[in-house]
Amino acid sequence: MGFSYFGEIGPVKFKLLFDYFGSAETIWLAPKNELINTGLNNNLVERFVAFRKDFDFGEQQTELSRKEIKFFSLIDKEYPEVLKQIPDPPLVIYIKGDLGDLARAVGVVGTRKMTVYGARAAENITRDLVLGGVTVISGMARGVDTVAHRSALNNGGRTIAVLGTGVDIIYPPENKDLYFKIINSGAVISEVAPGRLVEKGAFRLRNRIISGLSKGVVVVEGAKESGSLITARYALEQGREVFAVPGPINSRMSEGPAYLISQGATLVCNGMEIINSLSY
Repeated sequence: MGFSYFGEIGPVKFKLLFDYFGSAETIWLAPKNELINTGLNNNLVERFVAFRKDFDFGEQQTELSRKEIKFFSLIDKEYPEVLKQIPDPPLVIYIKGDLGDLARAVGVVGTRKMTVYGARAAENITRDLVLGGVTVISGMARGVDTVAHRSALNNGGRTIAVLGTGVDIIYPPENKDLYFKIINSGAVISEVAPGRLVEKGAFRLRNRIISGLSKGVVVVEGAKESGSLITARYALEQGREVFAVPGPINSRMSEGPAYLISQGATLVCNGMEIINSLSY
């Protein structure tokens, strides 16, 4: 838990340290010179040593309990098995709500700058998925993510939001009502420590968790360089299925799905095609 609050030792650096020391506790207690011997930058080691000196585990656990936030590390049996399988799983995950059974889960992602066409496609595909007993996973961002979560809830389904902030931070703020509905229906989850606001790179990294929790990911709309294509790339690296919704050829938001389809993603027009493809 302490490493996620420190924030400067991510999965790659932690693996390096774990391979060297053999356990998280040994890393946490390691002398400064031993940490430097692993190849970590001197300034980083200085910051880490200063941080751990003042970090109070008991105080943080009390605060998490007060906020009804659960946390699991990679070694805990409650940590989702499907997430352990990805190349760079989060060291710790924080959860508000209940993840439930992830055996039938699909990520629905797309641009923040969705068109009317994209909104309707996201709404209909999500409806089909939840009516077919699938949990919908997205990122609670503006645009397609928000539509996907709302459609899942409106159709009586379960949905999980993977956040780029702490799970106690509502972002974007206009999704406050949606945030609480998601917790009541499913869960919000993040590897970012509670209390932390938007940080550089956090939203890019959270995309690997969206795909990691899912059996497949469908991209509804997005430009060729959009974040939804980053999620699709993570999905491919993790061995997940990638689906893409075709769009109008004169729309820039169709470029991303068109590119994915040209690279071998499965073209889909409704949620049942995704369910059938995944043999749900």
